[in-house]
Amino acid sequence: MTIFAFGRLRAGFGRAAVLGALTATGCREAIVIPEPTVTIGASSGWAGSTVVLVATGLTGADTLPTVVIGLDTVTVRYAPPDTLKVTAPDTQGTFTVQLGFRGHSLVTVGTIQLLGGFVDKWTVSPVGGHPVAWPGAGQASLAMALDSGLALVSLRLRSSVQALPDSIFDISCINGPGPAAGGRITVEGRPFPFCGPLVAVRPDSPWVAPDTGPGAGDARFAAQLATGRWIVAWHHGVLSFKRNPSGAWDTASTPYHIEEPYEVVVSPRGDRAIVLGRDYAGIGMPVFGLDSPEPAYLLADYHRLDGAAFSPDGDTLFLAAGRTLRDSEPVLAALRASDGSVLHTARAWAGAYHVVLDPNQPWIYLVGHETSSDPPIIHVYDRATLAPVATLRARVPAYMNGDAYPFLSSAERKLYVVESCSFCGAGPTPIFEFNLLP
Repeated sequence: MTIFAFGRLRAGFGRAAVLGALTATGCREAIVIPEPTVTIGASSGWAGSTVVLVATGLTGADTLPTVVIGLDTVTVRYAPPDTLKVTAPDTQGTFTVQLGFRGHSLVTVGTIQLLGGFVDKWTVSPVGGHPVAWPGAGQASLAMALDSGLALVSLRLRSSVQALPDSIFDISCINGPGPAAGGRITVEGRPFPFCGPLVAVRPDSPWVAPDTGPGAGDARFAAQLATGRWIVAWHHGVLSFKRNPSGAWDTASTPYHIEEPYEVVVSPRGDRAIVLGRDYAGIGMPVFGLDSPEPAYLLADYHRLDGAAFSPDGDTLFLAAGRTLRDSEPVLAALRASDGSVLHTARAWAGAYHVVLDPNQPWIYLVGHETSSDPPIIHVYDRATLAPVATLRARVPAYMNGDAYPFLSSAERKLYVVESCSFCGAGPTPIFEFNLLP
């Protein structure tokens, strides 16, 4: 916390202020302008966040000072009786804070360190399709499709190497790997057109006996929730499978329809899964469990899921969702994961593609784009209140983007955004790097 007291006002300015006051108020007693004291509420914060200043002597909007952080003159809002709320630049670094009250020159009142924000963009090639975190790698590495086989992409090293042959994975059979239980990922191999069934394999030990799933045909991606329990996403729908005692596959009879699915989010407990997409059946988005291929319940109030994430203990489900397919004001909602009961809602950013929970800090990140040609943007929210905190923007030229797949590396305190899509072929894939608060 920084406290700065302005020096005594210059005599000339004081006389001018008094004359001005007398002119404005007639014969009333002259207004004495006090010597303001300014306090910076915190020594550090998010780049692009709201910085709080406390100043004595404020009597209304006409007494607000000019505020400059670094080289940027920033927006000032007044919160009576003595608080100024200013929007910090979305640039990382340590910056001086200067204030200039009416009739005064700018005076430095302290410094603030702004943290978190865009670092860099690079391209990995040729990879594509639906990406998934490499098991056991702390999400600093990904599995992504090659034209032939599967690649291990290191986000930290900015490199990729072939990890699985096309006999185990073929992009012509499935567009990308998906999550699976027990340190596995879902793949489909045997070179096209002789695609085999889905399998959940240990990518570091592909010889370990896999769990075999149903046939997928030209699926986008799939998820194995447990042995014999699968969810498969195609372009125009999602099917839920459970192997019965006879070895055959039972599927859900509930008439849900998820159009254009692009991600499946699985609870850390493995007992709940939800697919991002659109509800074309008009009955709500399904949340799946383990015991049956039928949905555990339907989110009847939400017909478009833009992002989802479970809390680390799996008891809360956070959604960025639209109440209608074309809802221009989506909500950020916290639900009880067991039954979908609403715990809290707030207005959400309309450009979200994904929701990420920070396991080490009280933040929620909404990741996406403003338009189809914008670089990725991260909106930071407070997990307890669902209030917006900061906005992190990538500073690169416009380009045709993808589905902005985010991967958080807790050890590095970084959030990587992979611009791929659930139906993309292998090719140059942009990856964006953002710093997070420690």
